[in-house]
Amino acid sequence: MSERPLASINISDDNIAFTAALPCMQDLIIVDVFNGGIFPKDEDAWPAINVSVPLRSGAGDAEYLKAVRQALEDATQWPQPDLVFYNAGTDVLEGDPLGRFNISAAGIQQRDQMVFEHALHTAKAPIVMTLSGGYAPKSSDVISASLSNLIRSFQLNAIPGSSSM
Repeated sequence: MSERPLASINISDDNIAFTAALPCMQDLIIVDVFNGGIFPKDEDAWPAINVSVPLRSGAGDAEYLKAVRQALEDATQWPQPDLVFYNAGTDVLEGDPLGRFNISAAGIQQRDQMVFEHALHTAKAPIVMTLSGGYAPKSSDVISASLSNLIRSFQLNAIPGSSSM
């Protein structure tokens, strides 16, 4: 096994450099909707990304959600997945100092709902949602509201011993 990290992110003077050592795996499908103005130098990661959708800085709900919807549709050209890993970053939230998008809280909730709908009903695969990004003060409230919506919408079971949302 390689000693190299899978990825490193370096931030200085408002420039973000992301380097990845991702092996191209035939059974792994990567769908990435991202800010093309921030991450234009991800050449190391590009060969591993199957559906790459760069958007402009400042993109709002309509543009972003249309891109996510299309990326999910594009991903259906591959065989049905056994498992979907969803990296639900909230650095796309309006006002986030690093993401540089203008996605509303409602837009993030719609995105999350769209991804779950695709995983559970279109791909018919279980989904693992991980949280990432999100450097705006209101990110935690937006994440909480979206998770509550997903639990209600998809009738997800609460974690045993936790309080009901």
